[in-house]
Amino acid sequence: MSETKSSFKVPILGKKIKTANDFLTWERKFRGLAAANGFDSALSSSIALPLRYTDHGSMPETNDVEKAKKKAIKTINVAMAFLHQAVETSTAEGCLTKACDAKYPNGVAHIALANLEEKYAKNDSLTASTLRQKLTRLKMKASDDPTDMFEKVAAIKNQASKIKDDVISEQEVCSKIMIAAPKEYMLGIRAVQIARGAAMTVDHLEKEMCGMYRMFHLQEEDNEDSDDDEDTKETALTTPGAGWAKFKGRCYRCDKAGHRAHECPEKKSKESNKHGNEKESENPAKFEGTCNGCGKYGHRQSECWRNKGGEKNLAAKKEDSDDSDVEFMLMTVNVASMTSQKAFPDCQLVERPKHHDCRYWSNV
Repeated sequence: MSETKSSFKVPILGKKIKTANDFLTWERKFRGLAAANGFDSALSSSIALPLRYTDHGSMPETNDVEKAKKKAIKTINVAMAFLHQAVETSTAEGCLTKACDAKYPNGVAHIALANLEEKYAKNDSLTASTLRQKLTRLKMKASDDPTDMFEKVAAIKNQASKIKDDVISEQEVCSKIMIAAPKEYMLGIRAVQIARGAAMTVDHLEKEMCGMYRMFHLQEEDNEDSDDDEDTKETALTTPGAGWAKFKGRCYRCDKAGHRAHECPEKKSKESNKHGNEKESENPAKFEGTCNGCGKYGHRQSECWRNKGGEKNLAAKKEDSDDSDVEFMLMTVNVASMTSQKAFPDCQLVERPKHHDCRYWSNV
């Protein structure tokens, strides 16, 4: 018995207990502690107590009635001791103090617990209205786990069970759950409604909806696994060495063993050389001669900067030179009158010189 007592901790009723549901959770834990330590009967109003408190050590035990009274006094003393260990706030201590009177100066446990319930989980018509509002605000998405919603429903039902004047029925709770449930669950809910009829409970709905949720997720996991298997098969078929045996024949391009023609390294090298030659043709080597226009090294006359446009300007200048043939003829006549044929042995005076480097022609 001592080992059982030491294995349970006293639940604390402190500042964190703010809502009625928090208190009900604490109360369930405390009643469990009471049952494990043998003083749960002291928390019930049906316990048979003497009219006045008497020290149980001095009480006689001549018959069964006296033995029962002595045990009851001892039990409420143990229960009050655990309650004082559990409470931490002044408000809770005040509830325990109210359970003490002249007949029982140390207090009566079930009265003290009733005072705590009245303070932290007041049950009246206003509380019932608040619980109905909580049921109405229940929401659930198709991707949500139904367990979360049913946890909220259980908390509301636990608090509603304390209400005596305005009872929230099981059918009312079920109707709120059906309204909050997504359309994906309607088929299962309808099946439960037909099978159970008026005897349908929250537990029936919870079992059906949680089962459907697991089924949905198992299908999604199976689809993901099948997708992974297909990806693995594709990798095995397309990756060399992963499911393919090494090619043992000969390449008909280079006649070497171990690879096919489309994998031939010589083919790849030829293609790379071909691309290299194409790039060279696109980018020809730099001109290494001298320009006829400006006499400078490194470019042609069509690329000369003096043309201000290259070949286009050169074509334009050629057209201008054709139009000036008449002027050219007049110039040659003047040159003929000024000089003699002996001074220019290689020149033709009435037409352009046949040698382009003539020093006399450049002076005209």
